[in-house]
Amino acid sequence: MTKQGIIIEEKKDKGAADGKKLWIWIVKYRFVFIVLFIIVQDIIYHTYTSLGLSGANFLGSGMLILLLIFCVLAVSKDKRSLRNGLLWGGISMISVWTSLLFNIWPLSFIYLLFIIYTTGVIIYNVAVSKEINVNIIFGAIAGFLLIGVVGAAICSSLELFYPGSFTLTEGMGNYATTFYYFSIITMTSLGYGDITPATDIARSISAYLVIFGQLYLVILVAILVGKFIKRSDTKKIEKDIEDLKREIQSLKK
Repeated sequence: MTKQGIIIEEKKDKGAADGKKLWIWIVKYRFVFIVLFIIVQDIIYHTYTSLGLSGANFLGSGMLILLLIFCVLAVSKDKRSLRNGLLWGGISMISVWTSLLFNIWPLSFIYLLFIIYTTGVIIYNVAVSKEINVNIIFGAIAGFLLIGVVGAAICSSLELFYPGSFTLTEGMGNYATTFYYFSIITMTSLGYGDITPATDIARSISAYLVIFGQLYLVILVAILVGKFIKRSDTKKIEKDIEDLKREIQSLKK
């Protein structure tokens, strides 16, 4: 092999190693990315619509596709889960665009199922994690925000198919953002009264949002606190063992 060929091979190996490191870093902080995206896209979308600019629906659709991409990232921790995520994420993206372009709204429920799956995967990863780190804390936050997304999708669909299911304050016309707001404040049991359920099924959905929200906060906080205490106890035990080893060594001398 020539010298030039050796240099090219070395560059390829270095590029592959850098790519692998980047992938490991992305997987390590994948829950951080999805939380930051949800917060940033919410700010961008509300700022854009408040300025009265055209193309809000196109922007919202683009944000929806990006959310699905970040969901694929959130459920991917190895090659197998990445393939599954890409498959179902791709199907969800196609269903979203098809429902928007051809007004076939039932297809959008495929997207909802993928969001529910992503939420379950994130919560499971948080629950089974053996340690507490930045990614796990953001995972707990991501789970809560995605439950809000699911609640918003259900409520907005109900209002779309059965108008009058919710009583909205005048000026609240964008169902996607309006019901995401409603879902979050209902889950936290805050409730400002600007959106109220007006039918039995709407009240049932609202009640379950409250239950899921409160249970999520209580159970996840308990899990995280338990892991933190366990981590502190483990460190203390390890320190005691090291001190005992040093004391034995000193006695031998």
